[in-house]
Amino acid sequence: MVVMKMKFPFEKRVKLAQGLWLLSWCATVAGAFTFSLGCILKTELRRRAEVMDNSDVHVVPNTLMVVGLASLGINYFASKICQDALDAGRFPRWKSMLKPYFAVSCFFTVLMLLSVIMSYAMKGSLESSLKVGLRNGIRFYKDTDTPGRCFQKQNIDRLQMEFQCCGNTDFKDWFEFQWISNRYLDFSSKEVKDRIKSNVDGRYLVDGVPFSCCNPTSPRPCIQYQLTNNSAHYNYEYQTEELNIYLRGCREALVNYYMGLMNTIGAGVLSVFLLQASVLVSLRFLQTAMEAVEGSENTEIETEGYLLEKSVKETVMEYIEPVMNHGAFKASSPAYEQQEEGILLKRAELQLKARHQPYKLCRQWQDLLYRFTEASEEDISQDEPCLQYRRNVFYPKSKELQINDEGVLKLLYEEARGNILSGRYPCDPEHWTGLGALSLALHEGTGLDGQQCSTTIRKKKLSSFLPAHVAMGSGGLLSTLRGKSSRQTGLEQNLMEEYRKISTPAGSSAEPTQLLHQYLNTCHALPYYGCAFFFGEIDKPVQGILQRVRRKAVNVGICLEGVYVMDVKEKHVLLGLHFNELSWDHSYPEEQGDSHILWLEFDGDEDGTPVNKLLKIYSKQAELMSGFIEFCVELKSASEGGAAAEMDGELSPSQQPAGQDGGNKNGRGGRRGMLRRQSSVVCSRVHSLNTISYVDNGKEIKRLKPKRAASFFTRQASAPTYSAVQVTESLEQG
Repeated sequence: MVVMKMKFPFEKRVKLAQGLWLLSWCATVAGAFTFSLGCILKTELRRRAEVMDNSDVHVVPNTLMVVGLASLGINYFASKICQDALDAGRFPRWKSMLKPYFAVSCFFTVLMLLSVIMSYAMKGSLESSLKVGLRNGIRFYKDTDTPGRCFQKQNIDRLQMEFQCCGNTDFKDWFEFQWISNRYLDFSSKEVKDRIKSNVDGRYLVDGVPFSCCNPTSPRPCIQYQLTNNSAHYNYEYQTEELNIYLRGCREALVNYYMGLMNTIGAGVLSVFLLQASVLVSLRFLQTAMEAVEGSENTEIETEGYLLEKSVKETVMEYIEPVMNHGAFKASSPAYEQQEEGILLKRAELQLKARHQPYKLCRQWQDLLYRFTEASEEDISQDEPCLQYRRNVFYPKSKELQINDEGVLKLLYEEARGNILSGRYPCDPEHWTGLGALSLALHEGTGLDGQQCSTTIRKKKLSSFLPAHVAMGSGGLLSTLRGKSSRQTGLEQNLMEEYRKISTPAGSSAEPTQLLHQYLNTCHALPYYGCAFFFGEIDKPVQGILQRVRRKAVNVGICLEGVYVMDVKEKHVLLGLHFNELSWDHSYPEEQGDSHILWLEFDGDEDGTPVNKLLKIYSKQAELMSGFIEFCVELKSASEGGAAAEMDGELSPSQQPAGQDGGNKNGRGGRRGMLRRQSSVVCSRVHSLNTISYVDNGKEIKRLKPKRAASFFTRQASAPTYSAVQVTESLEQG
């Protein structure tokens, strides 16, 4: 169906070509105007770059400059096309170029419209950028002797005087930071000492503001110190009197300034967009009207022009299908195969103690990161704490099964279920199938028949009941497509069979508390249930001479029982050790930019020779993990007393899988037992680790033993080297 068909006599075609030629040159000038507006906005944003946390807002001026330059080229060619349209013999040479020309022109025209929308919609991004940037500017105000921050004070003072503002949100923001350098403080003064001691971080905080906050139009001399102390100034009331400093925050002032500028620019660019759209529409009518003249002896005949030869949907698909086909070819070609490693959240999970105040920690989060981490300033400025309601790491499993409160059990269930579905708790098929059936029974009841159960599973998808890597498959693209249907059918059948075992006749239902206890009891069979998890990397074993050393992402789980290293991608345990089976230490990076290292030392064998093995775990959280291990060892030693001696004869997680009896006499060196262990994801895979091996008496197998302190090999968990700590009857207060 033709869209917007019109008749064009010869005279009308000539007038259209002449008018469009003039209009295209006007649009060329408008394109230069758009480019200039982008340059102006870019310059204004760069002037205040020191108080902006990121450059996301620069996408608006960058887009304006791109579409401005593109508009120059588009409209220049439009004028040439209009000029040749006056001669029917010269116009056909443009025929093969007009289709891609219109595609490119429409793209940049739509991009121009998007730039207008972004100029109105960037307020949130601009405000968040200024919020962090101004906060950092106030924090570094005093660092006039620090390279890279020498001009921060000068920039902030000029900003406050130029925009007649003070602080980030208001003048009280200056009360939260030490903005007076230590070199200008008299530390022999009692007032200075008292102020520093009164602050938990040892900072000199005052209820004052810099001189640049003073309002010169105020009749009273500027009061910039002791702003909240009424007795410090004559005839002064902090609550009622209008202060003689600027009350508006600099964030509000800058947002208003830039949004006013961008809104004005947006209105101008919108008019340019309408002009550009008029040029394209008119040029399309001229093109279709002139194509009807081609091949005719009489060039002055009346022709028909139209905007679209087909409907809008058909026209869009005509342009999109070649692109989609090309993309499908690329996706199926081996040359374009990609391996997705996944997105790993490199966050530390810290458990708050009873004395901690969450709100205060959130307020001081960035200052704490400056003091206790090696993160960059950019990472610290963008980091935000996340407060979560989680299970206490130190709460015993035995006491957890004594809980009968359904609300508490649901909280524990939701956390355990989330860890199972995300693969953080690796488990075998008999575990995740049973847990999935219990989850189905908890959410849908135990009275579903076979048809209802199958419908519910397909409606909510398998990933709601089974781990994502199981439901989606872990093979390649083609194998996944070939076996997806059969694999999911098999998983559904297994899930339904497990559900039938716990289902009840219609009209009766199992108690939710009983199902919750059963779910948690199944999770307790996993040795790493309730662990605190940390992110790290280990070296991959080199499998060839030319293969370079790479690292593998791992999760490190630590609890009162031991340490567990789990492969993030493959979802299985690489190493599991009780505390009486390992030594550990933490080392700082040798070069700037390297990661901290957590060293785990444990017994092993190599070709039948007993050796010690060292595993290096690279992590920014290595020091935190080392301290947490030490605390767990001391807490366990104090709570269990002589239980460590009784555990010496027991098998570790690296030696005995869940559900397997301890009658294996082969010990660690048993070859048949080692093969049997590999069928479970819960058991260790020491052979797949890239470890450093050496014998205990110093005779090295490989010259790979690192320079370690002698104390590293004496820090055994079973040795009575830890001082006893006082703990309550239950360990949840740890």
